[in-house]
Amino acid sequence: MPMHSLSPAIPHPSGKAKWEIRQLDAKPPLRVGAGMVYSYGLSRIVLFGGHRNMVAKDDTWLWDGSMWQMVTSTPIQPAPRWSPAISYDPLRQQVIMFGGEDNGKFLSDIWVFDSQGWNEIEPQDGPSARSGSAMAFDSLSQACVMFGGYDGAAHLDETWSWNGKNWSRLPQSTVSYPARRTAMALCQNTFRKGLLLSGGHGDGSLVLEDTWTWDGSQWREEEPGPRRFSHAMAESSLPDEIVLFGGNNGEDTLGETWIWNGHVWTERKDLALHPHDGDRLSMAYDSVRSEVVEFGGEGSEGTNNETWIWK
Repeated sequence: MPMHSLSPAIPHPSGKAKWEIRQLDAKPPLRVGAGMVYSYGLSRIVLFGGHRNMVAKDDTWLWDGSMWQMVTSTPIQPAPRWSPAISYDPLRQQVIMFGGEDNGKFLSDIWVFDSQGWNEIEPQDGPSARSGSAMAFDSLSQACVMFGGYDGAAHLDETWSWNGKNWSRLPQSTVSYPARRTAMALCQNTFRKGLLLSGGHGDGSLVLEDTWTWDGSQWREEEPGPRRFSHAMAESSLPDEIVLFGGNNGEDTLGETWIWNGHVWTERKDLALHPHDGDRLSMAYDSVRSEVVEFGGEGSEGTNNETWIWK
């Protein structure tokens, strides 16, 4: 079991990565809990849903690196929801979205989005209805991997794999396996291969600080990180750097930026400018423009619809 310690806060070794806010006239309305991911096929970040004041949204927006544009030409689209699991499948060049919640109604549908718009897929079997799961594409297993969530009665600890046609529930290791949780952060780790999972909300009032890596077939526990849930995380343009922002520790919304270097977490305390504290924000890495995009969330200053860039 890794020792519960964090590395000391030091400036980023490159001295280059920092937050920048984009001043925009047109942008998605205020919201929290939107699904957001970068689509290589579209060369755009795709944002769907979320809610404000518990009113779920069903709008789709695209970010091209300089502006947001609402999608209005898709003939069908998913029902309103917040906190879906969302990923991009580069093999089939589709955004994959599963589940979510609409004011107590938990969903189990799966949708794909590409240049033709949204299309629902109806596999024979799959995960039960849930929200707050996390999903990312795993290059080692060539599938989208999804973990955890909440089904309205219990937190979940299942690992599922989506191959473009069918779901497969993956076996749980009896040696090392993440505890049941929701509102965790999960992202691809291209430099080291596999996935990285951070924190989340467990049973009762448990707020988690553990860190896990996925190697294509099993989970491995790493050094713990910042204790929080409803935060956001994405890999960045710098080799071996994953950036984490925001979240909630059960008492306050947070506005810290943390970096995972493959071994330990380090807080970037040297940043003069950064997004507002907040939870249920959205984040995605745009590999073509080499920047992380952060959007929305809610904190001490209320709900926002700001767009921030990390590069």
